[in-house]
Amino acid sequence: MADLAAEAVELPDCPGARVRGEGVLSMRQIARGAPCSPDVAPLALPGACGVVTQAAGLALVSLAPGDWIVLGATPDLAAIAARNAARFLCVDCTHGRLVLELEAGLAARALAAFCPLDPARDLAPGRAAASLFGDADATFFAQDCGSLVMIVDRSLADYVGDLLRSIGPA
Repeated sequence: MADLAAEAVELPDCPGARVRGEGVLSMRQIARGAPCSPDVAPLALPGACGVVTQAAGLALVSLAPGDWIVLGATPDLAAIAARNAARFLCVDCTHGRLVLELEAGLAARALAAFCPLDPARDLAPGRAAASLFGDADATFFAQDCGSLVMIVDRSLADYVGDLLRSIGPA
């Protein structure tokens, strides 16, 4: 699985944390009846919840049956939303979500300090989990390179940044 190559900027005064530049699309099934699968090409649809697939600069996070988050460039997300509008509620959450990437060392310390997830059990590469980070709801997924992607509500950016800065350097 390839890691996303998104433009990122360093989180001020927090070495090892970067704000990533891709968009966020939330997709929820609205059709009644049997679960249906979204058209998320070129991504492969995960066969289970808590799985992440990545391809062509996009990532698909399967949160629950009928509930996905797609990360990627805005034009790609718009195309995916247009293809799925009849069966899925597709909402561009880019301006409401903050996507952070934490380097492996910072990620391990941050999870140990503020999150009940066990990285070895819950966040192997290709796996995703939703949990609390301090008092903030967050979605996490690990990448092959050891870094951790964290998606949180943008209104909590200062709070999450303060928690990360409180950890200090390794």
